Amino acid sequence: MITISAAVTDIVRSSPFLEEALARGIINLSSLGREIQPQVEARLQKEVRIGAIVMALKRHPTSGVLGSSRIQNIVNQISDISIKSDLIEFAFANSRTLVGNWHQLLSQYAQEDKSYLVMCQGLHETTLITNARFKQLVKKIFSEEKLVAEYANLSAITILLPAENVTTPGVYYTILKVLAWEGINFSEVVSTCNEITIVLADDFVARAFMVLKNLVD
Repeated sequence: MITISAAVTDIVRSSPFLEEALARGIINLSSLGREIQPQVEARLQKEVRIGAIVMALKRHPTSGVLGSSRIQNIVNQISDISIKSDLIEFAFANSRTLVGNWHQLLSQYAQEDKSYLVMCQGLHETTLITNARFKQLVKKIFSEEKLVAEYANLSAITILLPAENVTTPGVYYTILKVLAWEGINFSEVVSTCNEITIVLADDFVARAFMVLKNLVD
């Protein structure tokens, strides 16, 4: 049979923001207890006193919850944050002809200096992010493809990470959650082995850059 502590732990861990706030001690336990009481009672299928829930919250393990020394060490090593502006994003439905069009686009880009091009293929659609000046070229080459979405006035913030990021859980979360805390929305996240690129509207880029700089400084 599930215990009160187990029910509380499941509820808290299902919300990373809530778990972090609890770990930092910046949340009122009595208020939180009243908030999650219906969920706890639903799991246990019986009435549960607020005092018991508050006690379980006090005992909730916080060691290893975000901001671990390994993550902090990686964040402290970040020294390269760059911005690319005036970008546009296209999303196309996957098709048999999409790869051929992609190669045609690459051959055109080989003649261009200082161009920006990112392509990410998923199971059902492919995202293409490039300089806004190539909008008509992309539309011409991919004219027979199904356009799912198109977004203009975008910028990309790229963060170069130390190699240990691959084997350290929570690095991406640490980076992205500070943007979420500040209400900064991003339309795309693209990563390589040691880079993470966050694509967002131009309106957010200055604030996002300052938030990320404050994270690593």
